[in-house]
Amino acid sequence: MYAEKRHLLSSKDHTTLECLLNRAISTGDNLAGLIRRKLANAIITFPSDVPPNVAVIGSLAAYRFGDGEIAVKRLVDGTKDEAPDGEASVSTPLGLALLGMTEGETASFFDADGSLRVLHLDEVRNHGEAIASRDAVRGPFPSYMRRNMRPVPGQSLVDFASRHQSRARFPGFMNDDDPGPSAA
Repeated sequence: MYAEKRHLLSSKDHTTLECLLNRAISTGDNLAGLIRRKLANAIITFPSDVPPNVAVIGSLAAYRFGDGEIAVKRLVDGTKDEAPDGEASVSTPLGLALLGMTEGETASFFDADGSLRVLHLDEVRNHGEAIASRDAVRGPFPSYMRRNMRPVPGQSLVDFASRHQSRARFPGFMNDDDPGPSAA
């Protein structure tokens, strides 16, 4: 029995892959199966909690095929059909394979032409810049929200703390006599 390695993905990268999966399914793209497998084996975490040696969208990945020469590409989201030289879109087999890999890790995948490629990730660069640029755009979750969230093992969900725990902090909710929409 073969067990695939679990990859660490930021919540942002996970959302990007879910959008790519929906697009791949609707267009009949062969990449849909690879994206499904990547999502099924993902451990989802906050962008700021991804270690600096893990490849995320926006980071530079120094990699090689087999014993070949090292190449460096920036991982980009899959919104563009063609990524320019120096970029690897996660909507390609190479970019999808690199996403979530850890420095020193080796992975095998089938390239667009159907050939088996053995990929080795040597180094992740500019990881901090990739995370910082995301936080600047979207902002990190406030600490009071992060305290109430925990990953659900084996699933790509985040289980938020129950509303009853949150309401206990706000006494006004406990004495609320509004019967809600059912009374209307």
